[in-house]
Amino acid sequence: MRLCVLLVLLGAVPAWAEPDEPHHELSPAARERYERGQRLFGDKSYDAAIDEFRAGYAIEPAPVFLYNQAQAERLAGRCTAAIVTYRAFLATAPTGEFKTLATYNLGLCQLELKPAPAPPPVIVTVPRVELAPPPVWYSDAFAITLASGGVVGVGIGTGMFVAAHEQAQQARRAAADGTFGEFETHSKNADRDRLVGYIAGGVGVALLGAGVIRFAVLRARAAPFVTAGGGGGGGIAIVGLF
Repeated sequence: MRLCVLLVLLGAVPAWAEPDEPHHELSPAARERYERGQRLFGDKSYDAAIDEFRAGYAIEPAPVFLYNQAQAERLAGRCTAAIVTYRAFLATAPTGEFKTLATYNLGLCQLELKPAPAPPPVIVTVPRVELAPPPVWYSDAFAITLASGGVVGVGIGTGMFVAAHEQAQQARRAAADGTFGEFETHSKNADRDRLVGYIAGGVGVALLGAGVIRFAVLRARAAPFVTAGGGGGGGIAIVGLF
């Protein structure tokens, strides 16, 4: 309610100030500048009015020039300059309605120049991505295949060496009995089985070795390691799975 009454009262006061004739009579040169600035103000030629009020104040430093200049600056959209001029007018210790007007309009300019509040921060939600755990080193399919093939090869090679040994035993018995046909057959079978055993065993050993090496490499990559700097109690330690 008080604010509404204040605004009505402020609206009833002219936009510019008249010199207080009983206490301050302007000199003819200063009054000429004042009246010219007043007419320009009424025509809304605020920049030209400001120049006239400044010139009048230079002739005679009457507070009325400061107030009218501040009003013209505010209405011209030059609130930064108007704030300075309003404060200069209030520093002359005015009284009455123009003190109220100057204080009110100074507040308007300060509100206009008040920086706008910062916009609220933008919150971006990033969906969480679940990473699959690294495969366990001993479950590598290729290493298992190599090792399994190697075991089979070694097993075949061992079996063929056993068969070659049996054929050699039979060849010796045939030679002792004088049956040279059986001796020759068993000897050839022993040589064949022995050759197959060498080949199968060699391939098996190679595959088994490759599988073991791959398991070892995968285990070394999956194992955590620590690197620390020494000396003087300082250093860097890194622990991770790579």
